[in-house]
Amino acid sequence: MERNEFVSTLSEQSAAVSPPIDQPAWHYLKEINSTPDRLNRIALTDGVKQYSFAEMFAQWKRYAAVFSALGITRSNRSRVGLMGSTSAEAVFALYGLNMVGAETSVIAVFSIFSLHK
Repeated sequence: MERNEFVSTLSEQSAAVSPPIDQPAWHYLKEINSTPDRLNRIALTDGVKQYSFAEMFAQWKRYAAVFSALGITRSNRSRVGLMGSTSAEAVFALYGLNMVGAETSVIAVFSIFSLHK
């Protein structure tokens, strides 16, 4: 099988198996994790602080309200770059921005200590 045929076949199979999800990421994650047995489970750990799914969703909503109040919305065609971080605040900001419809890019941050000489 030629490479182009393989890529075409793979694309067709992928489209048949996984139709695109026509909803924002935050909505999908909230939908699949909002069952009574999951809401109180730990969703995120940042250092010693842990957040349940319910707490994490509340933070997303809080961040979205602030972004919206600042005019960072889909209707304003807002674009935001987030400096890459694994902190809870970065996760809250990412999904809060997703809730208001802002286009978001996570920018990788490299530590000077990780550079090889």
